[in-house]
Amino acid sequence: DKEKGIIAEEIKMYQEQPGYKIMFNTLRAMYHHHPIKVDIAGSVESIYSITKDDLYLCYETFYHPSNMVLFVVGDVNPEEICQIVEKHEAKRDKVYQPTIERSLVDEPSYVKDANVRECMKLQSPRIMLGFKNTPGDLSPQQFVQKDLEMTLFF
Repeated sequence: DKEKGIIAEEIKMYQEQPGYKIMFNTLRAMYHHHPIKVDIAGSVESIYSITKDDLYLCYETFYHPSNMVLFVVGDVNPEEICQIVEKHEAKRDKVYQPTIERSLVDEPSYVKDANVRECMKLQSPRIMLGFKNTPGDLSPQQFVQKDLEMTLFF
């Protein structure tokens, strides 16, 4: 509980940063329903409503070996790496993992608001352009290609 106040202050602090405001204003303007427009840190109110049970459920659901991928790079023996991982995992308590349900959001292809304006006292004005993408319609290869295009051009 003592950490909630600290986390709430951190959320308030970065919510006042121009870069944060412009990014989330852009996301909220582009998306109608998609959760990308919601700050992953939550709100001050949501922090205070989190319980110990919520944290345990989240941990057991998402920080579970069946939900992880291990990458090993270098001059290594793959069999030896597998033995190390298996030995490590054998020591862990195998706790029941709740089911992760993923669903696609029914998001219109058009932007919610064409523009958003917010005034702050800054030394220089800022502008952000957003390009709404619908990755659900793309194959994995097309998604990577689109991501690379956006990275190269912007």
